[in-house]
Amino acid sequence: MSRFVVIGSGEDGRSKVVEVRDVDAGMASRMPGVQWNCVWSTAQQPPEIPGPRRGPDDAWLDLQLPSGATRWAIFAFDPGLSTPFHHTATLDYDIVLEGEVTLGLEQGDILLRAGDCVVIPAVMHSWRTDSKGCTISVAYCGLEPPQKQKGDECGEQEIKASMWSLICRALS
Repeated sequence: MSRFVVIGSGEDGRSKVVEVRDVDAGMASRMPGVQWNCVWSTAQQPPEIPGPRRGPDDAWLDLQLPSGATRWAIFAFDPGLSTPFHHTATLDYDIVLEGEVTLGLEQGDILLRAGDCVVIPAVMHSWRTDSKGCTISVAYCGLEPPQKQKGDECGEQEIKASMWSLICRALS
């Protein structure tokens, strides 16, 4: 059974799981020999993200993806990997291709297995693998960058070296 997981923000603005459903249960016949399930769609480009968004801060990770632009990447996470919490100006569509990975959220974690899909709409999250690691496919859609909060100079700071190292390895 593959699951579709939607991540969002609670009333307090902290990231959490807002929906989990069985992908296989929603399959419908599209034409002879083809089953499909539209698990997520947007009506505009760039998509509108419901709920509050964080401004640039110490956890901000600028992927340099302009609003409305897309990027598709395959990530191979090493065994025992643990990334810092971060957020981006992207709507991410992730599918676990192989292995298992724990998606860390501010209000709990969720273990994702091969075949699981998740939508991450610009909220705080982290990744953690077990002793086997995992491979995920991620399609990003660039969003408008978050607004800098009054008196917030963190948007001018550099991203932590460990996060840059992780992203550079993953994108190379």
